[in-house]
Amino acid sequence: MYKHILIATDGSSLAQNAVATGVALAHALGACITVLMVTEPPTNLVPGTMIGATSEDEHDSQLYPDVAAA
Repeated sequence: MYKHILIATDGSSLAQNAVATGVALAHALGACITVLMVTEPPTNLVPGTMIGATSEDEHDSQLYPDVAAA
């Protein structure tokens, strides 16, 4: 039926559930998946906890701690 599934996520815990469901569906159907993660670009108007970030990975781990732990 479906041969390719696009899964979009923003890294939130709700989206993580949707990703898990999409992966399970793709596995059950034998479909390929493409995952797209969309985040807001860094700006000068970042929360104080983000000011010390020195790399994109560190930035993402501070902004999305649930994803970094996975």
